[in-house]
Amino acid sequence: MQKIMTKSGLDYEFRTTVIRGYHDSEKIKKIGEWLKRLAGKPKKYCIQNFIPREGKLIDEKFEKIRYFEDEELEEMKKAAMPYFEKVEVRA
Repeated sequence: MQKIMTKSGLDYEFRTTVIRGYHDSEKIKKIGEWLKRLAGKPKKYCIQNFIPREGKLIDEKFEKIRYFEDEELEEMKKAAMPYFEKVEVRA
């Protein structure tokens, strides 16, 4: 898969939807290390905030999770930057 993806010339990105209690800057570093081993220094990585939507979740326990503040997402972005060519935070 790695060779197909990185050598194809096609645009690609990796993405993580971060959830409070499951993700933090250390977890993002580990994801970055893993993806760098898998695919060299990947082109693009996006961090997107999990925002609970009442009635649209498979597990109701996620309805009570508070999403990350912008400052927290920026810390995760900083943690990911050494592992990717470009990192962005999406709303």
